[in-house]
Amino acid sequence: MDKDQQKLLDLYAAGDIDAACALCDRLLAAFPPDAALFINAGKIYKDAGFYAKAEDCYRHALALPDTGKLALAAFNYAHLLLAQQRWRAGFTAYEARLNLPDAMPVPFGLPSFRADQPQGSHILLWSDQGLGDAIMFARFIPALKTRGYKISLLLQEPLVLLFRKFPDTNRVYGPLEIPENCDAALALGSLPFALAADPFWRAPYLQAVAEPPLPPTQKKYRVGLVWSGNKAHKNNANRSLPVKALAPLLAMPDIDYFSLQKETPQIPPGVRDLSPRLTDLAATAALIAQLDLVIAVDTSVAHLAGTLGKPVWVFLPRRDGDWRWGLSGDSSIWYPSMTLFRQHQAGDWSGPVVAAASRLEKHDF
Repeated sequence: MDKDQQKLLDLYAAGDIDAACALCDRLLAAFPPDAALFINAGKIYKDAGFYAKAEDCYRHALALPDTGKLALAAFNYAHLLLAQQRWRAGFTAYEARLNLPDAMPVPFGLPSFRADQPQGSHILLWSDQGLGDAIMFARFIPALKTRGYKISLLLQEPLVLLFRKFPDTNRVYGPLEIPENCDAALALGSLPFALAADPFWRAPYLQAVAEPPLPPTQKKYRVGLVWSGNKAHKNNANRSLPVKALAPLLAMPDIDYFSLQKETPQIPPGVRDLSPRLTDLAATAALIAQLDLVIAVDTSVAHLAGTLGKPVWVFLPRRDGDWRWGLSGDSSIWYPSMTLFRQHQAGDWSGPVVAAASRLEKHDF
């Protein structure tokens, strides 16, 4: 069984989804119910577009007495539900992320926020996931404020200055600070569950601070680029582009490109490197505000540009795509100024890049 499951994972990693699905069918028919197999099969079926089969696998995994796999099964199930925009059930299942083995604990031993938390309580909202997640879920903070709570934020250092001007908050703490006089804590990613709220758009809810202007240019348009994500991210190899894949975009004669990459091992020829000025996300926001368009892979910069209301084009991988971008379509329910360009075949960026280049040539942004 272990050897068969490894073969299954190898096929999936190699991008042979059809063969992986066929092997899933055989293994599920041949072996007794197994939580790990159900979870792996659910993920593969989801990527292949067999959503009913994926859901069936996750439900079977959740029904088994394998308590060690319950949180992972529920978390994967949440991704499927949320990708289908089944918000209430999805965000309920999404709470399972807080029980995963590598989940961050509630900070400073504070009690968890309760549905019957008294009005006037001081709530510490803390970032339990990545920078982009914190930016995206911040839209729900005013809805919590209207329920009569005082709110402070505990964030990763790159977010602190960006959120200092966020309305409806008492104070913004960095990771080395100790919050004062808080009555309960609530993870930012749990806001939709706690509020029983569907995604909604508020007018751009983060603001760019003053920043020295970009270098002068003789070209008509300024476009920011992010082609690679955080190397520590588990899906970074799938979501990042090799530099050579950008060639159709860089061939545009009237575009001045600016790299918004924090880490810049290789800057494409003709692209201006802004990395010395990307000291935190407040500085990045100030630079984005001066651009006509941002083109990015699925990273915090994409969320930041969307939150600022800046036109932003996002390249999405075929394999293991994030739930928040849905299963199809070129628009985002989270950011009205965002356009999605999806891979049709795992590992092949030519389709989305050429489509973006064609639209860029028409200055359609």
